[in-house]
This record gives sequence, structure tokens and C-alpha cells, in this order.
Amino acid sequence: MTSTFNTIARLACVSLAFLMLQGPAYAGFEQTKEMADQTRWVMNTINSRHYLHGKMEKLNGTEIVEAFTESFDYARMYFLRSEVDDFVFRFGDAMEDFLQKGNLYAAFEIYAAYQANVQERTDWAYQRLAQDFDFSRNESFT
Repeated sequence: MTSTFNTIARLACVSLAFLMLQGPAYAGFEQTKEMADQTRWVMNTINSRHYLHGKMEKLNGTEIVEAFTESFDYARMYFLRSEVDDFVFRFGDAMEDFLQKGNLYAAFEIYAAYQANVQERTDWAYQRLAQDFDFSRNESFT
């Protein structure tokens, strides 16, 4: 029962953080007061509105960070395992405190890294496509 509640709480937090990144305020990587208020509201609602009226257990920051990165890099094309591990190291232990305070710094940092990786891979693909291809050679792509 507690495991299910923890999973629901984790998904709600990740979903809220991801939805906040979709708004126009994200363009400048600046958190608005409304974003902070919404994040605190979700955390408070999860803690106080459970049908058993029990307090939510401590969230697993590692799971939150990994679920957040997977929510937009589900095919694992942009983040290296070492990058995700770095995010877990930097933000995992403090994630619950960040969310309870309405602080989306970690979400912005992770998403900025994702955006940079997407741009880097896209630039590489365009540069590669601009080169001539020789289909007469026996090569393979790994």
C-alpha cells in the first residue's frame, strides 16, 4: 500500500515539474512564483489528502530524478548513464526538499542539459547529412 502511494506521489511530482517546463516561463529558465506555489500545493495535497490520512513517506530522490529524465528521454538517446548518475548525485538527496519548497532548480538544470544534448545531436546529424555518402564501400554503423 505504501509502495503504491509512494509511486503515485513520485509520478505526481515528476508530472508537475514536467508540465511546468512546458509553459512560456521556461523560455528564460526562470521559475515564477506561480510555479513555486503550484509545486508546494501538489506536495501539500499529496501529504494531506491521502484517503488513509497518513503522511507520505520520504520520497526517493533517485527515482524522481530518473523518472524525470526518462519522461522526455524515454528512448535513452540523449542522456548518458553517467549524466543521469550525476543528476542523481547532485539532486537526489535534496529532491524532496526542493519540491516541498517549490524550488524547480533541479528540473531546470536537468532539462537544460537535455536541451543542450538534443541540440548537439541534431547539429551532428545535419553536419553528417551535409557530407557526401559513398554507398559502394562495405561499412556498417555502430
